[in-house]
Amino acid sequence: MLRRLIRAFDRWVSQKSGIFVFSDDPDCILRAQIRKARHTIDLSGIHIQPGDAVLLLHLWNEHLPQMPLSGPDLAWANRTWRFFVGSLQRLAQYLQQHPEIQVKAVAGISALFTLDGDSGARLMRRLGFSFLPHRSPLGKFGEFWENLYAWFLLWAFNPASRRSHRLFGLQRTEMWMERDEFIRRFLHG
Repeated sequence: MLRRLIRAFDRWVSQKSGIFVFSDDPDCILRAQIRKARHTIDLSGIHIQPGDAVLLLHLWNEHLPQMPLSGPDLAWANRTWRFFVGSLQRLAQYLQQHPEIQVKAVAGISALFTLDGDSGARLMRRLGFSFLPHRSPLGKFGEFWENLYAWFLLWAFNPASRRSHRLFGLQRTEMWMERDEFIRRFLHG
């Protein structure tokens, strides 16, 4: 019952915050949201001022491969990676086909990897993303609620993944890539 309530709440939040589906492929595990940047970004060719339009990536929880109850294995990791890269490729195609979407960068905020070099962050860097620590506009209070929400989403959609993500150990990071660079890297796979 609580899982259904969390899933319904997530659908409502997604709808209210303008998160949209850019591909109907069942293997697509990302959705997107056009939003104004909240702070200055100055990384590897990315220069963004507060108020600039950016495209935020969001996991499409209903499409994520279920982690085995025994924990992550090579088959699950490979399938998730293929779905993720394929989703980035579909997003690059979508941006190419919709030039009216004028954003300066593609970004994501995640508690799934850290800045200090875990394997997920290394893979994202190999794809071309740059990283920053995430700071909630509401400070530590906001970070707690963002992490609690993320933890409940893990519990509702992919319970086995919670084992490696403790509520009070979650550290949110931002990953960024300039829009044209994103399209160049992922348009033709």
